Amino acid sequence: MQPRPAKNAEQSRRAILEAAKKEFGEFGVDGARTESIARAAGVNKALLYYYFTDKEALYGAVLDDVFAMRFQVLGSILESELPAGEKILRFARQHFDYVSGEDHYPRLVQYEMMRAAGGNSPHLPRLIHSFFRPMLARVTAVVRQGIAERRLRPVDPIHLVLSIIGVNVFHVLSAPVLQRLPLSPRTQHRLFPGAPAKPRDLIAARRAATLDFIAASIFTDRDEGIRLAARIVAEPARAPAAGSGHDPAGEGKSHARRMTGGKERPKLSIRGKRS
Repeated sequence: MQPRPAKNAEQSRRAILEAAKKEFGEFGVDGARTESIARAAGVNKALLYYYFTDKEALYGAVLDDVFAMRFQVLGSILESELPAGEKILRFARQHFDYVSGEDHYPRLVQYEMMRAAGGNSPHLPRLIHSFFRPMLARVTAVVRQGIAERRLRPVDPIHLVLSIIGVNVFHVLSAPVLQRLPLSPRTQHRLFPGAPAKPRDLIAARRAATLDFIAASIFTDRDEGIRLAARIVAEPARAPAAGSGHDPAGEGKSHARRMTGGKERPKLSIRGKRS
C-alpha cells in the first residue's frame, strides 16, 4: 500500500506527530521505529526526517506537543475567574483524568521521568522551563490567594502540588498490586453499592475519593470543600484540546484493563525494548 500524500506541510507534520505519539507511547524511544511512524502517518521516511532531524528530535517534539495541549487546559483553569479553592479542585480533577486516560500521555510521561531519573533525558530542562515552572508559579499564586481570603488553610503550595500529583499518579503505578488485593464483599459493596465493580466504576470511585481527600485537606471550611468536590466529580469530563487524541467518552479503558487484571501485555519498559 502506497503512503497517502499529505495535503500540506502542516498536515504532514501533524500526522507524523500523532503517529509518533502512539509509537513512542507503546515502545519508547529505543524500541520505536521511524519506518513504522512514517507508514502510520502516510508519508515516507525522507519527509519525516525533513521535519525532524532524528528520532530523538521527533520524540522531543512529541513531548512538547502533548505537554502543551494539556498544560494549556490546566492553565486555563488556574487563570479563570473561579474561586481559588475551586480552581485547585478542578486542576486536580483534570490532572487525574489525564494520568488515567486511554491515550499515550501517561506512558510518555512515565517513560520520560524514568529516563530523567537515570540522567538520560535531554528534554527535561526544556520541559521544566516551558511547562513545569510556569505551572507551579500559577498554582502558587492561586493557593496564596485562597489563603489570603481565608478560604484555604495555610498549606505550602509546592507540597500541595506534589501531593496532588502523587495521589493521582500512585493509583496508576500501583495497579498491579491493587488488582491482586483480596477485597472483602463489604469493601466491594462500599465502593460499588448495588453492582459488581466495573473498570469505569473503579476509576470513577477513585476520582471521587481523591478529590474528596484533597478538599478535606485544604479548605478552611471542610464541609464546603467536600460538597464542592462532589459537585465537580459529578460533572462530565472536560473536552481536550484539539488534536490531543484523548477520548473522554472512553476514558480509562486501557488503564482499567490494567486495574482489573486484563490480559493486555504492556509493550514499554524502562529500556523501551519491544516485547
